[in-house]
Amino acid sequence: MNENNNLPAGKMNGVKIYQPGVRWKENSRHWNLLGEVDLKSSHIFGIESVTNFPGVVEGWHSLLNGALYITCVRGMIKLALFDNRRDSDTFGELQEIFLGESRPLIVKVPEDVFYGWKSLPESSATVLLLLVDASPDFDHLPEDSDRIPYRW
Repeated sequence: MNENNNLPAGKMNGVKIYQPGVRWKENSRHWNLLGEVDLKSSHIFGIESVTNFPGVVEGWHSLLNGALYITCVRGMIKLALFDNRRDSDTFGELQEIFLGESRPLIVKVPEDVFYGWKSLPESSATVLLLLVDASPDFDHLPEDSDRIPYRW
């Protein structure tokens, strides 16, 4: 997995975008999902898999402490982020990232950044969530919340 300049800019403070190592074989594809993500001093709280049907929106959620790594291993999603941290230089900003089978990425989302995604209409999408240094405390808002200036 490489954090490099060929990836979309992680313009929001604390958001990091990694490209997993993908190896192709004659009959398979292998993703190195954590590769260079440094988890040595981290506590992994849990891993969750979510499958959305085509065009379904999942969101908004915000982890109250710790970090969350998001990747899409089947289908494609449009991931949207909203910076809810009042002390952040990017407070109130939005960021969109497209990821999935044809664009494998891993996105690190810091605490108090709202995230949500929409599976693209071609197929269902399976998203993996890795909670790190976190407790299962989340803030939730409806997908059409007036607090977030974003329309799916």
